Amino acid sequence: QILESGNAKITALFCSKSEFSGEPWAKKFGCYN
Repeated sequence: QILESGNAKITALFCSKSEFSGEPWAKKFGCYN
């Protein structure tokens, strides 16, 4: 998975628009809503 590899970071912009922003895996990678 790309997030696990460290090659992708979740940005605040992504989080604000993503339906995944509240998901545990998203929060693990720094996504807070």
